[in-house]
Amino acid sequence: MRAPSLFLSLALSATSNSLSLSVPRINGGILKNFGGGSLNSRGGFPKTLPILREKVACQRARVCASVDTNELIKVFGRLGDKEYVLQDIEKTSASGYGFASYTSARPKWILCYDQRNIRSEECPDRLQKAKWVSLFDENGQVEKKEFINKLTGLRFAFPLGPGFVDIRPNDLPSTEVSETAWRAFAGPDASVLTKDRFLDTLKTWSEDGGETVLWEQFQQAMTNRIDN
Repeated sequence: MRAPSLFLSLALSATSNSLSLSVPRINGGILKNFGGGSLNSRGGFPKTLPILREKVACQRARVCASVDTNELIKVFGRLGDKEYVLQDIEKTSASGYGFASYTSARPKWILCYDQRNIRSEECPDRLQKAKWVSLFDENGQVEKKEFINKLTGLRFAFPLGPGFVDIRPNDLPSTEVSETAWRAFAGPDASVLTKDRFLDTLKTWSEDGGETVLWEQFQQAMTNRIDN
C-alpha cells in the first residue's frame, strides 16, 4: 500500500518579536505533531506555529551588517559580571530557602549598581563591587582617553548570551567600538564621563527594572548607537 502523499508549504513571516510558520493541513493526519503544534480535529496542523523569541535574538536586536558582533562581545565580556546580588533575600516557595544572589559560570550581567552588600546565612556580610567600577577614579569620573585605556585593560571573559564567538581572550576591542562605547555612555561631545551618568545609561537599557543589562539589551543599545 502506498503511503499517503505529504505536501508541506512553508512560509516564514517576520514580526517584531517572533517568527511564524504557516503549514497547510496534511493528508490523512499521519504525523502526531510538528514543531510543537498539535493536530486539530480535522487531521491538520494549526495555521501558525510560533518559534521562541530566543531563537531569533538577532532579529530582535536589529543587528545590521555594519556592526561587528565580535567587537561588541569584547566590550560586554569586559564589563559583565558573573554574580548579580539581589536587593532583598528571595525565598523559594517549596523549601523556604533564601538566597541573596544569582551566579553564572560566565559573565551574564552588566550591573546597574556600583556595589552591593551580600547578606545570607552562609555569608553574613560581603561587599560586591561591579567590575566596571574600576573605569572611574576616586571622584567617580573618567576622561575619554583614560576610559578607552581602562576599558581595553579590563580582563575579558567569554560572556553568556552570544552564540558562536570568533575571538581570542587576548583580542582587544577596536578603536571604533571603544569610541562607540564612549559616545553611548558619555554622549558625543562629552569630555568627562561620571559614574552617575554611566549608571543612568545602563538603567535605560535594562529590562528588569534597572537592575542589570543582559547581552541582548547591550547589543541592541550599542547597535542603535552605531546606526545613529
